[in-house]
Amino acid sequence: DLLNPEIQSRVERRIKDGKYDFVIISPPCASWSRATYNPPPGGKPDRRYPSPCRSKTHPSGFPEAKPSTRRRAEQGNAFIHFAIRALEATVTAWKERGQVVRVLLEHPEDLGRSRTGKDPGSIWQLSELRAIIDDNGYITVVGHQCQFEVDYSKPTRLASNISGIEKFGYVGWPVMSDNN
Repeated sequence: DLLNPEIQSRVERRIKDGKYDFVIISPPCASWSRATYNPPPGGKPDRRYPSPCRSKTHPSGFPEAKPSTRRRAEQGNAFIHFAIRALEATVTAWKERGQVVRVLLEHPEDLGRSRTGKDPGSIWQLSELRAIIDDNGYITVVGHQCQFEVDYSKPTRLASNISGIEKFGYVGWPVMSDNN
């Protein structure tokens, strides 16, 4: 259970101690998904389609959210903050031990404003994540999962220090217009 703080600490410590050569980070994206901003078929509310729990303005979650929505946001936050600490741990392994840990972080791309005119939150908007990636020589690249014979495009961003990762797609951060 990677939501368990004791397990998170143990994994972080093992990364810092150079116990891993490769770390793949693919945190759950449900609470970060822009799909929550798209109305369900027919436009009628349906509990199978959760409502948004965060936005670009409120990346940690809506302050006025009902408890179940707040819990969804908090759980998504816990996974993302663990992912950030795992990235930091790979940097520590390298800077303090000389252990190069290859990293691959995967999450849906930040596509900006949704078709409903709202601005979804994305992990790629988080300044602490961007700082780790930019300050430590990681490459960020976006591509489509359909490149790998998946039946949908699903734009996906990777952050990595693996040589050749740039072949996945377009290198660099998303660039948004003034109106997102």
